Order: sequence, then structure tokens, then C-alpha cells
Amino acid sequence: MMRILIVDDDMSSAKALADKLAQYEDTELIGMAHTGVDGLRMYRESSPDLMFLDVELPDVSGLDFLACIDAVGMGNCRVVMYTAHSRYMLPAFRSRAFDYLVKPIDDAELRGIMR
Repeated sequence: MMRILIVDDDMSSAKALADKLAQYEDTELIGMAHTGVDGLRMYRESSPDLMFLDVELPDVSGLDFLACIDAVGMGNCRVVMYTAHSRYMLPAFRSRAFDYLVKPIDDAELRGIMR
């Protein structure tokens, strides 16, 4: 079972992603956080296998969030940077992101990530 965490301040985008992820077998959405602080807490408490992380959060950037979890150890968690802004792609990969998903979500792109 792949345990998934979504960290996104846009509640409608997070819900849309959660609905799409529900179609995949052997996955469990373990939580949704709408701020970086809540996301970091949930990350530490739940040890997800996969996290969809928005780049622009109200209290911390997704890139700074990645630096925080990298400092404490990412474990086996793969992070997909998830944003409407493609300009963050290179910094995301340099910050050890596993993949990059641009909003609105393309089903084929999501399918590739989930494989």
C-alpha cells in the first residue's frame, strides 16, 4: 500500500488531486495539509511513501519545505512538486524532487508518475 500526503494551500486543487488518486489501487491518502507547517508535522507523523507538494504555500515555499525534510531525512518518501508554475522545475529537481506535475493535472502525466 502506497501512503500519500498532499500539501497544497489551494483546497480545490488538493481535492481534485485526491479524487484522481482514489482511482489507483494500492494507494491510501493519509492526509492533506494546506500550510507548510501542517505539512511538515503530517510528514513527520505519518512517514508517507509519496508526497505531492505545492511550490507556493502561504507560510513557506515548497523548495524550503524540501530542504527541511532533507535535513531530517526523507526516508523512502518520493516528492512530486505540484504547481501551476513551470519556472520552478529546475530548482525542484536540484532539491531532490522525484517528479514535477503542472496544474491543471493531466491524467497521462499523473499516470506516468504513479507507475
